[in-house]
Amino acid sequence: MRQQKHSHLAFDRVSKSIDRVTVPPPQRPLQILDLKRVGGYADACYVVLVTGRRGALSTTIRGSIGRHDRSRWFAAQAQTYAWNHGFSHSPIRVPRPIGYDRVTGWWWYHNADGVPVVDVTERTRHQTASLVGRALRKLHQLDPVQDLHRTPREERSNWNNARRVCQRLTTPVRNRVYSMIDVTEQLDLRFQSMADRRIVHHDLHPQNILVGKGGIVILDFTEARLSHPLVDVATSVIQWGLQGRALRWRSIAAQQRLIWKTYKSFAPRDVSLTDFRFIQNHVWQRIGLQRLVGAILEHRPTAPIINDLSRSCPNPL
Repeated sequence: MRQQKHSHLAFDRVSKSIDRVTVPPPQRPLQILDLKRVGGYADACYVVLVTGRRGALSTTIRGSIGRHDRSRWFAAQAQTYAWNHGFSHSPIRVPRPIGYDRVTGWWWYHNADGVPVVDVTERTRHQTASLVGRALRKLHQLDPVQDLHRTPREERSNWNNARRVCQRLTTPVRNRVYSMIDVTEQLDLRFQSMADRRIVHHDLHPQNILVGKGGIVILDFTEARLSHPLVDVATSVIQWGLQGRALRWRSIAAQQRLIWKTYKSFAPRDVSLTDFRFIQNHVWQRIGLQRLVGAILEHRPTAPIINDLSRSCPNPL
């Protein structure tokens, strides 16, 4: 990707219309919007003004606490690639990317219009679930670019961090969790090294989806990578159920089935329910381990999550 440095920012070709960026120091942002994250990480959004040929534009700087800058680099690559390959218009789009600051690790993109899925009506959630299935299929049809390949060393580093956090558990529970981490890590590496891997979002849940005029906006590509496409579908189905039950939504199972049916209607015939259920159990364990790490870091009770890990994934399909 050809880049041009200006004010410590690496700009993409998408941003030719922008002349300069006016932003206060990180200690004095114009406005701060706190976003809660699943897994114990906290993100901050800084809304600033971008001065361009078309005037002042509202822009969001996405920053992260406790995450390596490499994740932001992947987000910049994945979101820019998606924008340039069909995700720039409704009904399924991503926020227009501006650039990535390698010095500070900030990821810049235009402020997206819309409301989170958690704030819409039941009928709109059903429509959104259908669009999520279409969005995943559209993303998986893109050519896999090598820039989004995460090395085994990076993956092992993430799981080693999880092992260090889980040292605070009691010995019997810690040994069980370590065994789960070993299996999950090996399956993750296997999926990412397969021949027919595709670009996956890897973290598409209701809090990363905005419902706007004419469609949805997909946010947060920090977990984007090359992997098995059904990993993406299973992640969305499971996260939809977890967050829906926490917020007491109605018809959660019907919405989960709608994601799968819509995806399968646009997918090749070789996408089987048997493969999906196997991958679904793997993703259920991975998400459970992420929730466990978040609970330990935030000093929340871990017993309910450990009980969930000991059971197989609830199957709504």
